[in-house]
Amino acid sequence: MAYQAEGENLVPQTRIFVLTNKPECQNLNNHILQIMLNLSNHIKFCHPIKLSSSSENFQNFICSLSIVILNLDEEIDLIKKISIAVKRLPNSRKYFIYIGSSRHVFENLIFNHYMLYDALMTKTFQKDDGNILAADICNILIHNSIPLNSSNTIQISVKRQKFFLRLDDILFVITDNQPHKVIFHLKYDEYQVRMTLKQVHHQCRNLTACHEGALVNLKNITKFNKSNRILYFENGDTCEVSRRYTKKISDLIPMKTF
Repeated sequence: MAYQAEGENLVPQTRIFVLTNKPECQNLNNHILQIMLNLSNHIKFCHPIKLSSSSENFQNFICSLSIVILNLDEEIDLIKKISIAVKRLPNSRKYFIYIGSSRHVFENLIFNHYMLYDALMTKTFQKDDGNILAADICNILIHNSIPLNSSNTIQISVKRQKFFLRLDDILFVITDNQPHKVIFHLKYDEYQVRMTLKQVHHQCRNLTACHEGALVNLKNITKFNKSNRILYFENGDTCEVSRRYTKKISDLIPMKTF
């Protein structure tokens, strides 16, 4: 997850998405916009995604945290429509806020695993009352923010913008084909940065070399196949280990080696 400095805290890059099947939700949209202006400079708003007709793909949007507001009335095939829309959203950590008259829809989403990671249930409220919605969004931001002076971060620059990465979120860092550039692989994100691997290692001593062009976070490895020298991570990413480092890696994570 990538963070940006705001006051004394680091807050994640955040986008708000509204999935709706209601014909009119302009009042809610206006409240969301006002809420964002009051909460953070780093939250971006995407106009409502209508489940009935929209085929827009938002996966190219850059964000580390997606707040998905489900502004819904029950209808046939609603869960199927929501699952299709969710697949179009960015590959980021997702929080869901449900606005609707029936808990049946919300519970079905959880039981069918469409609610990824954390989910919040709002109380039923009038469409012109954004206080509860604001409180939920505030709680999400607070839960995902970290102190600005945290020693567990590394600062990077992407397209002249400064971001901070938590070291614990890094899976591995690998040299890019372009000279003097590396790619940070996180659980949900990838960032191409103008740095050398030596500079990364200088700031991130907890990362371990697994071949001449890569550093890996041993804490985030799920398993290591010693015979084909491949490291596996929870999100499906893999990283190669050179013969030179095979014994060292297997000795450091014996319980994950097979």
